[in-house]
Amino acid sequence: MAVNRHKYNWFVDVFLLILFLAAFELDVTGLALHQWLGIAAGVLAAYHLLLHWNWMKTITRRFSSCSSWQTRVCYLVDAALMAGFLLMIGSGLLISTWLNLTFEDYFLWRDLHVSFSILTLLLTALKMILHWRWMVSVTRQHIFKRSVKPLVAH
Repeated sequence: MAVNRHKYNWFVDVFLLILFLAAFELDVTGLALHQWLGIAAGVLAAYHLLLHWNWMKTITRRFSSCSSWQTRVCYLVDAALMAGFLLMIGSGLLISTWLNLTFEDYFLWRDLHVSFSILTLLLTALKMILHWRWMVSVTRQHIFKRSVKPLVAH
């Protein structure tokens, strides 16, 4: 059975959002789980990018010529999200217990990591706003679809 691409993307996106939001709850998860959730979210974000790689290539080529302003805005938000994830994960790895690096300016790196995380969360919210109609449509059509029973005359 063929998998519906929109439904599949919806599940990837929801799981990515859950991982990302769970990683924000450091007080709940603890540091070790926070680090694993961050890596898992980063891997899933890279997979999400691969799923949409052809779109990114196409819009990169056509950015200045024939793309609509909505497409350009989505592209720029996606590019900023990619940068945000890279900066968030990179700074997170630098201050992680896994690498156990010592910094004179550890608190600067920690503050940068938190700032990159908040910025990436805000960009995620913006992306959700931009794709709200798609999210609602896929949710209605494929996730919570109602079975419509024909009316039968008695």
